[in-house]
Amino acid sequence: MSFITKLTTAQVAALSTSTIAGLSVSDTVAFSTAQIAALSSAQLTAFGTTQVRAMKTAQISAIETADLVGFTSAQWAALSSGQVGSLTTAQVQAMESDDVAALAISSIRGLTTAQIAALATDDVVALSSDQVRGLTSTQLGAFETVDLAAMTTAQLAVLGSTQMAGLTTAQMVALDSADLGALATAAIRGLTTAQIAAIETADLAGFASNQWAAFTSGQLPGLTTAQVAALDSADLGSLSSLAIRGLTTAQIAAIDSADIVGLTTAQVRALTSAQLGAFETVD
Repeated sequence: MSFITKLTTAQVAALSTSTIAGLSVSDTVAFSTAQIAALSSAQLTAFGTTQVRAMKTAQISAIETADLVGFTSAQWAALSSGQVGSLTTAQVQAMESDDVAALAISSIRGLTTAQIAALATDDVVALSSDQVRGLTSTQLGAFETVDLAAMTTAQLAVLGSTQMAGLTTAQMVALDSADLGALATAAIRGLTTAQIAAIETADLAGFASNQWAAFTSGQLPGLTTAQVAALDSADLGSLSSLAIRGLTTAQIAAIDSADIVGLTTAQVRALTSAQLGAFETVD
């Protein structure tokens, strides 16, 4: 049995940083949650990365929020996904942006949806592209809309199709034209019809021709008639011949007559008779 178990919280609080640094892993895991709570920020700093990595999840969540400032970047980087997931929301809120940025890519997936929602906007912006790429669709959907909207274009550019499917319609509304323009074509293909319909009409201008070309026939029906009416001739001309077959007759009728000239011969050739008939209502 480790001598640590025999110490009172007062005695633990009196341990020198050199003594803590010299503790074995078995001694480290012997701390009770009450003893952990008694440690100061300076004492926490003294733990080596091997000791930190060995800590139980109950020990991690027992650390006093105010004392987390003692954790160095190396210590934050040593935490496993399970340990990260054990942090209380109060502890997460107390993390500084450098702390969040220090988390290992493999550990970032340990963040729960409640923890994700507890992150400050500065913390979210501090996430590296690799960390963002490592997030699950569920985690991505847990970000506060203001935090998602604050993400940099470099962060948004690494999102994949599976991740994008996790965004809520409220989050889609929060993305502006610059945010949408930063999305990779793979991310575009991951959008659901409900997400597409939620995009603010004015923000569709952020999509580039290669992004419009990425839309599939199954996605295009998600566009509202107001969104379709806002598309210019270049946007329409960028749609693939296969995708354009997905437009409904109501959407066809919503196309501005001045923009019909943007359709290529290949697109026109791909239209169905019902779609062609819908053009007759376009003035």
